[in-house]
Amino acid sequence: MNDIDSQRMVIHIHEGKGSRDRDLPLRPKLLEALREYWRWKKPKDYLFPSTAGIVVWNNPSPTKIVQSECRIIGN
Repeated sequence: MNDIDSQRMVIHIHEGKGSRDRDLPLRPKLLEALREYWRWKKPKDYLFPSTAGIVVWNNPSPTKIVQSECRIIGN
């Protein structure tokens, strides 16, 4: 959960496109939505755990799902 830096307003992405790490800008609206989500779900290992098929809470959600959710929230 240390991948969101609210001081610098960036999200750190691990092994993104091209298997590279990078920092992406974080909009205030998205930061507030992520905080609300975190307070609601209280995730332990991943902010967006996988729920595909059999519930596997120790794996992250697929990248496309998280990307589309953040795009919706951030607009």
